[in-house]
Amino acid sequence: MIRTVLLASGWMALFAVLSTTLERPALGHAFGALALAEGLASLMMAGLFKARQAGTLSWHDALERFLMRWVAACAIFLGALIGEALPLFSGQPLLLIGALGLALCIGALHIVETYGRSLAGPVPVFPCLRLAILATIVYFSRPLAVVDANAVVGLAGATGLVILLIQGRGPWHVMLQSPPEPARPASHGALDLSAVGLRIVDLLILPFLLPAPAAIGYLCARAVAIAVEVPLMLLKQKSFRAFDNVEVGPAGFNNLAARLNLGMLLVGGGVGMGVIAFAPYFERVAGAPVAEFREVLPLLVMAQMGPALFGAADLLLERAGWQRDVFVTRTIGIVGVCALAAALDPDTGAALAQIVVGLHLALGAVMASILAWRTGIWPGLTALLFRQIRLL
Repeated sequence: MIRTVLLASGWMALFAVLSTTLERPALGHAFGALALAEGLASLMMAGLFKARQAGTLSWHDALERFLMRWVAACAIFLGALIGEALPLFSGQPLLLIGALGLALCIGALHIVETYGRSLAGPVPVFPCLRLAILATIVYFSRPLAVVDANAVVGLAGATGLVILLIQGRGPWHVMLQSPPEPARPASHGALDLSAVGLRIVDLLILPFLLPAPAAIGYLCARAVAIAVEVPLMLLKQKSFRAFDNVEVGPAGFNNLAARLNLGMLLVGGGVGMGVIAFAPYFERVAGAPVAEFREVLPLLVMAQMGPALFGAADLLLERAGWQRDVFVTRTIGIVGVCALAAALDPDTGAALAQIVVGLHLALGAVMASILAWRTGIWPGLTALLFRQIRLL
């Protein structure tokens, strides 16, 4: 919880500083590179570790898979850059290389943080402050030198590297001296990997679709719309362990499902309406084109409100033992949105946002239908209307 709040606050501070520091094309390049780095780092770390669970960490195996994913990402994006298939980084090879290096640094910070949590010790707070530190450095660097997108990404990498050297001295030494554990099956963490991939698929395909001037409106709206996603994610994480000792059935599991779905509806709906209500304020802070920002933001808010409309169907299917259905549905959704984006080739942020909202709402409806078919649990308030589950 503390980590999420600190990272969100750092993003807000950096968002405000860069919006008043960089011109529109440079702002699009900087936001695009930072978003790509954060997305790739999350994807490279997905499913490798389970923090605070004794005996589940295989450091050598996880580091190997982490580096393999990074090398694969480098090959894909550098190959696309050579083939002139990355409009966002057109004429900016150093910016892409910096973004890939930053992703590696952020992933290493995540490993250090996860190692500390696995020992049941205090969670390292310093890595969570990197964005706030970067915003402070950029703010005070403006009178001293010209700040552009390459400088921002370079400062982000230098900040992350310094924090990694300070925070990772002990963990890296112990991890490298620990004996290697047996490699886990290749399918381990596939469910987490699909979840992260679904959440950031738009950030991964954006460099292939939009140039910097067109991407800035989408990225600014995406940064604001994440305010809807974070509370719903935290609610699902807090509810995950509540299902451990509950069997699937009308007495226990279904009642917990009803409370969770109703909570998702209330929290998601309230936060979503709040974001839309404060949209005029965000327009002034973002520095993005007002017309495009107003067009994209409601679409992305609607996409993030999918769990509020259809309930936590993916989590409930996982806890009910239908992990394969969840994985297959997510994978089809990711492949489908990539194919649809390649076929339609959207040239504006609004066009990309329409594809994203269609993806999230369609997958939410499909998973809710599977949940109703498999377990008889209806999504959201419809569960009360059809009297399949009760709150009391």
